[in-house]
Formats: sequence, C-alpha cells, structure tokens
Amino acid sequence: MPLPTYYDVLGVPQFATQDRIRKAYLELRDEPIPRDRLVDRRLLEAAYKELGTDSNRKAYDEYLWSLFEEETPKEKKKKQELEIAESRQPSPEIPMSSASAAGNGCEEGEKGSDESLPSSKKAF
Repeated sequence: MPLPTYYDVLGVPQFATQDRIRKAYLELRDEPIPRDRLVDRRLLEAAYKELGTDSNRKAYDEYLWSLFEEETPKEKKKKQELEIAESRQPSPEIPMSSASAAGNGCEEGEKGSDESLPSSKKAF
C-alpha cells in the first residue's frame, strides 16, 4: 500500500482550492481524536503546514512529481525552453584544417603510417 500524501490526510483532491484545504483542515482539527492517535493530529498539522500556503504547496507538489517522474513540470518546461532557444540559434560553422580536409594525407583505401604515433599507440 502506498504511503498517503498530505492531500490524502486532509481528504482533498490535489487540485483543491486553498479554501477547500483550509475547510478540510478545520473540520478534521475540530474532531475529537483519541489520546492514542496523537500521531494523526501531528500528521494533520504537518499536512496543513505544507498545503496551507501557495509557496509551500507548490514545493510539495514538485516534490511529489519528483517521486513519480524523472523530471518535474518546472524542469520539463525549462528543458523545452532551452531546446527551443538552441533550435533558433544558427549553428556556427567550424572551419576544417588543411590536414583534416585532405584526409590526413592518406588516399582512400590506404593505411596511414604509424611513424607519427608514440610507440605505445602503434598498431601491432
């Protein structure tokens, strides 16, 4: 069984408004909880602390996304923006040196000599 999220603790869907989250918290807070279930009260307080403000809720939602996906929506958007920006920029042309343009002095089908290589790199 998967662990409950703070949304599950408060009994609200993930797309609930801040007012709905507050009402759910107040309803659950006012219910009497037996002394042996104080952990539930602490969990309820922690859930409201995370979901009660927009900034904390946004951070919590990103944390949840990171558990289930490789990238958060924020990271995906940033990656897409970078890809778009890169696709709009013209790629710089790299000038070829005379050696690479001539194929290192070897004709097609010919093997180059090992004389310029260090002794450890020579072919056997």
